Amino acid sequence: MDCRRFTETEYPMIVEWWEKHNHPVIPFKMLSPAGLISLTDKGEPGCVSFIYFVANCDIAQIAWTTTNPDVSARDRYKSVDFCIKGLIALAKHNKRTNVLCFSDSHGLNKLFHKNGLKELKDHKLLYGSLGAF
Repeated sequence: MDCRRFTETEYPMIVEWWEKHNHPVIPFKMLSPAGLISLTDKGEPGCVSFIYFVANCDIAQIAWTTTNPDVSARDRYKSVDFCIKGLIALAKHNKRTNVLCFSDSHGLNKLFHKNGLKELKDHKLLYGSLGAF
């Protein structure tokens, strides 16, 4: 598996993914420049997700996670997991110790939980403290 930065040239691809998943299409200008695409073991794009850094605040937010609907469920799972790991590494690199994500996807929430974020009472907000550096 591999992970790389999302580029503007890949925007049409993720628009297609969102449409195939019946998700809203997010305008390009709303996407963080700190987006990652994880690749499957075969080198195909498997997942894309974005992390937003709040200025003057110890928080980062993960958003707009979506997967390639044309790869296997196993490859999607592994790609999401790898992408989340990459985003958390970016948060740590940027000295953010608090990460949050809004999600109502049970499967996605399980992967966030696996990577250190915990569900709060409403099960839509996930929060994780990465500890001091």
